[in-house]
Amino acid sequence: MDRLLDPLRDEDPLPPSEVDIDRAIRVGRRRVRTRWVGTGVLVAAVAFLVPVLGLPGGAGSSVDPATSSQRAAEPRDFDPMRRVVTVADVPGIVTDSYTTARRWQRISVRNAGWTGLGSVTVHAPGRQAADPGGDVLRPEAGAPTEPVDGRPAYWVDRPSGDLLAWQWTDGAWAFVSYQDVRTEDEADRDTARRIALAVRVGAGEPVTMPFTVPRPAPYQLVGTTADLRPPGDPFVRTGLLFAAEDPADAGQCVDCVAVAVENGDRMALGNGVNRTVDGHPAMVDGRKVTIYGVAAGFAVDVWGGAADDAASLAVARSVRLVPTPDDRSTWTARPLG
Repeated sequence: MDRLLDPLRDEDPLPPSEVDIDRAIRVGRRRVRTRWVGTGVLVAAVAFLVPVLGLPGGAGSSVDPATSSQRAAEPRDFDPMRRVVTVADVPGIVTDSYTTARRWQRISVRNAGWTGLGSVTVHAPGRQAADPGGDVLRPEAGAPTEPVDGRPAYWVDRPSGDLLAWQWTDGAWAFVSYQDVRTEDEADRDTARRIALAVRVGAGEPVTMPFTVPRPAPYQLVGTTADLRPPGDPFVRTGLLFAAEDPADAGQCVDCVAVAVENGDRMALGNGVNRTVDGHPAMVDGRKVTIYGVAAGFAVDVWGGAADDAASLAVARSVRLVPTPDDRSTWTARPLG
């Protein structure tokens, strides 16, 4: 699939750069990031700052092909309609987006200047991190470091950047990555440790959406994504991901249908308009469909994955906004209409 769409981030102009360009180039060459992007499709993107959770390795590597002995016999997956991970206040760091899935949940983090990006990925009990090739991490093979929350922790040295790993509960791993193009590796490790010490996993809270949509057959709901905005910021970008099966790792989703809504005119400015759909201006570009001004300034954005063009348009037309989508208290915890 590997289709790159725009990230779930705003497009505000950045402050003047104070980046060491030579260091940024050196670091960027070895960094790979996996994320939900655009309408929620999960892909691997080269040269971003959040590393994937494993790459094939040779002898002595912290990665091994997955075997039945490495997996818990009775996994206890997450509910993709609940957010169970929080990151407490870390000076200089803000949470940027939240992704749910059954086998893992992820919070992306950054610094105020956007020069430092990272992620917190928490795996469900009995699930291990795996790269798109099917290899899984062996964190215990990393370098032992100071405990996190009283549990043994390890630095996993990856070509794409170091990971701080620990078991947040028995049989369940958590990983933190953080890299800043302005700082050296030791400072990045210190920031990653501060983030890790702020991670909490609990009962969580329901995920709510400002829209409903019928489940597109034959897919199932496998995850959600949302921008995390500071109090008083009205911008909304949030969505659902449907797929034929659960993504086994945080790096790839094949045959997906992603449905998102966004307010404001950012997509319109970036994508343009080429037709009218149900009386609304729209951009229909193959299996990517965006319908603007559906309600209260919200646009509907659908990427159809392996579906055909007509199926993507049908899904987009089936989305229904709640009566007051700009009021988060009216959002629904049951978005499958």
